[in-house]
Amino acid sequence: MFIRNPRGVYEYRVTELRYIDPSENVTLYTENPTLTLTTCAPEGDATLRLVVRATLEGFVPVEELEE
Repeated sequence: MFIRNPRGVYEYRVTELRYIDPSENVTLYTENPTLTLTTCAPEGDATLRLVVRATLEGFVPVEELEE
């Protein structure tokens, strides 16, 4: 997955995809640069949370991007 912001483009690789109970604690601390996304699941219901984790694979600074 790619995320672009004013600093540049970050490339992440999804490493984990799981459903958890809303009361379960999702630890956000990691030793490596990690993106953690959460959302209610299934669609239209809030009985579970979908947690997606991805690790940083690369970064291209805005100065090096070709428009």
